[in-house]
Amino acid sequence: MGGEYTLYALYVAERKNPLAEGLEAVSRSNLAMQTIRLAD
Repeated sequence: MGGEYTLYALYVAERKNPLAEGLEAVSRSNLAMQTIRLAD
């Protein structure tokens, strides 16, 4: 389970799918990104 992980978060418009419709079309916030490293 150890390793480096990157988490992404984004607010999108209600009932919208950013994977199908594109981030620019449905985003309601900036893209937040956080990388964490877990030891074995």
